[in-house]
Amino acid sequence: MKLSDLALRCVAVGCVLLPLLGCDSSKEEPKKLPYVSLRGPVNYLGNTSYMVDVEIGTPPQRVSLVLDNGSSTLVVTGKDCPDCANWKPGAPIFDSAASSTWQASACNETNCPKPVCKVPSDCEPVQGCHQCYEQTSDCQFCAYYENNFGGNIGNWGVWGSDVVRVGQVETEVHLGVIRNLYNKDSVFGPHSSGIFGMQLEVFNNVLADRNKTYPTFMNRAVDGSGVKGLPFSLCLTDDGGTLLLGEKDTAHMLPGTEKIVPYGKSAYDEGQAIADFDGFQVNGQALNINPDFYASQPVDFDSGTGPWTMLDTFYDALKTQFCEGSTATAACEGVRDDLFAHKCVALPDDTMASLPKLKSIIGGQQFTLEPKEYLLQGASAEIATTGTPCRPDEYTLGFASTKPSPNPGFGVSLFGAVWMRNFTMYFDTPKKQVVIARQRGCVVDGAGM
Repeated sequence: MKLSDLALRCVAVGCVLLPLLGCDSSKEEPKKLPYVSLRGPVNYLGNTSYMVDVEIGTPPQRVSLVLDNGSSTLVVTGKDCPDCANWKPGAPIFDSAASSTWQASACNETNCPKPVCKVPSDCEPVQGCHQCYEQTSDCQFCAYYENNFGGNIGNWGVWGSDVVRVGQVETEVHLGVIRNLYNKDSVFGPHSSGIFGMQLEVFNNVLADRNKTYPTFMNRAVDGSGVKGLPFSLCLTDDGGTLLLGEKDTAHMLPGTEKIVPYGKSAYDEGQAIADFDGFQVNGQALNINPDFYASQPVDFDSGTGPWTMLDTFYDALKTQFCEGSTATAACEGVRDDLFAHKCVALPDDTMASLPKLKSIIGGQQFTLEPKEYLLQGASAEIATTGTPCRPDEYTLGFASTKPSPNPGFGVSLFGAVWMRNFTMYFDTPKKQVVIARQRGCVVDGAGM
């Protein structure tokens, strides 16, 4: 069911889901919000992901996808992908042949990506983006990714459409179904069946032709309502989290801490939650970096990326300045190198207290994290280079470094799940802003599909 259909039902049954569509529920009893449970954090190759259950097809098939509000990619592993089945023994896969509503896109269809290569072996890196190749009937896509630690990931499959349901929201949308993995060290990880992107159509980065638009789930869910895209709330913790489609999750926002961050002037389109990066402080002192850095690397709030990911120039400057102004410089310097090398480090209380507070200035608003809020602990502190979790009493740094994007004007600072887990965030797409508040817990009894 689309949200526009729910709006039409308001007359008969009251406002079921979305006050933003104009339903007057002031005379009704408080309703139970339709939270969707998230599982995680799940660690793989140093990345921390949260999983959401998504139902695809008719009858519905439930798959577990990485929740990624940093892209509009909707891709799922298919039953006819032998590598997927062998590599992901515990992850459900999608059988398009068993769905009566699955429609593969032909290569000459309007909604088919432009083919730019001819055979699967041509799936090669093109500036970190994607390619598409053509066969006789199905629309084929060829995807390439590069993760933060240099691993190259390739896969290919078919492009088509089907009914997709998350929580109480259902609509028909285009998606990719993977048939082959070139490299099993996939960004999806063995725990998931693919990626569920939550951005809008203009930034659909699975597709080769950037001059076309392809409506995503977040577009199609509000077709006919007059709303540009579906707003949503995210609340992430070390024990899971919640997704609330269509509403501001005030129940999990600490009163008096709400801050409004507008989508920035560098945002690629209305549906990409990118904000202006205005500055950064270590223990109250401005980071010693060229001020031009901030304009070239706006903030991208991205739940699909685990670490707080910055350019290596930023990472190196932070490491240099990390212990300046510390109350116990020697203690801080004694663990700094190991933390920045992503080693597991025991941090007694006095050493923890020597680490700096880190303040980010985003869209004119200030957000300060204490050491335990930007560190990863125990099993969640999986070492990026080895995949080995730390002991319960050990920590590692929740930052990661990355190289500049080969695409001019495409750079971002990824404020991933490590940063986002400290807040409840409402991505108000129609108003082009993010409401960020300190978190007040977000595990809801009975949340789910």
